[in-house]
Amino acid sequence: MMGRDLQPVLKSDETIHDAILYGYHGMHININDGKHTYMKAASDAENKPLYQYTLMPMHIKKMISKEELLQADRTLYDKFEFNDHVPVLRIPVDERYDRKKYYKYSEHAKYGSLLFDIEHDPLQLHPLEDPSVTDGLLKRMVKLMKDSDAPHEQYERMGLQEYLETENN
Repeated sequence: MMGRDLQPVLKSDETIHDAILYGYHGMHININDGKHTYMKAASDAENKPLYQYTLMPMHIKKMISKEELLQADRTLYDKFEFNDHVPVLRIPVDERYDRKKYYKYSEHAKYGSLLFDIEHDPLQLHPLEDPSVTDGLLKRMVKLMKDSDAPHEQYERMGLQEYLETENN
């Protein structure tokens, strides 16, 4: 993880990063650089591949079902550096088993990807079209995703493979 000491920020409003990533599992991946917010939607309505990684098989308010657990990989996943390679379950997300429909992973696709100038539109009411800004933010997004140890399939789900290849070269 990329935790940083916030004391310099609290004492003198010092900048400790040039952009931040944020979001909600299976939805948009967002980046904010202090001037723009870019909300990257999945590359298609299927919103796949998408997995849950856990050692505690729970959703927000209920246990993961037997049917979902039966879809888990047969071997534990141990590729995350942020947890010192402790093996975890890798379970495909499947909305068929979310009987209470707390959220639908496919819902966010209807909004598409959105770019906002937060200096001039702080309420984010008027999306922009600016390919050069978007391209720059996507490059930074991929770097931050790599730094955050994002699972490789996230680049595929979000349609970011070309940016990943550029970042790797």
